[in-house]
Amino acid sequence: MKEWRDWIKQTEIISPINYPYMIMTMCRALYTFKTGDFVSKKQAMLWAKKELPEWSLLIDNALIWRKDWRNEQANHNIILDETLRFVRFIIDQIIK
Repeated sequence: MKEWRDWIKQTEIISPINYPYMIMTMCRALYTFKTGDFVSKKQAMLWAKKELPEWSLLIDNALIWRKDWRNEQANHNIILDETLRFVRFIIDQIIK
């Protein structure tokens, strides 16, 4: 998580294809941190939606964005901002 905190500061190297994977990875990291178990990203996302209802729309959108990241109609700057807020939130949950 400490490395993620530094890595996400370099937004110019983060491609839109990575946004959904960042969200999925953070769901699994939090799941593992809270339960000690390692599950699929999809299982962790379902769990995270229940545990973090305020983030459930973003988690749902990650699955859409994963398939549609080349969509030029999408506002990738807004998606990146939301994704980074979520990543920071998860990091703060794990690293106190």
